[in-house]
Amino acid sequence: MVIVVVVIVVAIALSALLAVMLAGIFMGPQITRPAVALGTPVTLPDGSVRIDVVSASQRYPGGVYSANLEVASTVGAPVDIEESGVPLSVLVGGQAYNVTWTDLGRSVFLDAGDRFTVSRAGGLPAATNMTFYLLWADESIVGTATWRT
Repeated sequence: MVIVVVVIVVAIALSALLAVMLAGIFMGPQITRPAVALGTPVTLPDGSVRIDVVSASQRYPGGVYSANLEVASTVGAPVDIEESGVPLSVLVGGQAYNVTWTDLGRSVFLDAGDRFTVSRAGGLPAATNMTFYLLWADESIVGTATWRT
């Protein structure tokens, strides 16, 4: 009788341990969504806009993020950030805008000191409210910068 109870208790304990281990494998590590502070957009002599990364609460590779733009009241379609220095084409209302992430520290992580540049062939539209959105992997907004051209 005692042996049967011990075997049942051990079987239950091993089942619970196996369930916890499998949950860790299938759910993966829990990643905390970062908060990214972006600086005030600066208009450059060529008409493009530079947005500096002031801080990031956690360091993750740039490829975990996406970028999007709002021009006037039209929001574009998010585009995954691929690598530093590669312009991304964000379509907003049929117009293509280039968004480029520059990893100034060459760390591969999006962190303080990095920057984004927003441009468009022919220049950004005049006298227009614009917003840059930095999006997390689940497309939630983790950083914004707004300016008027």
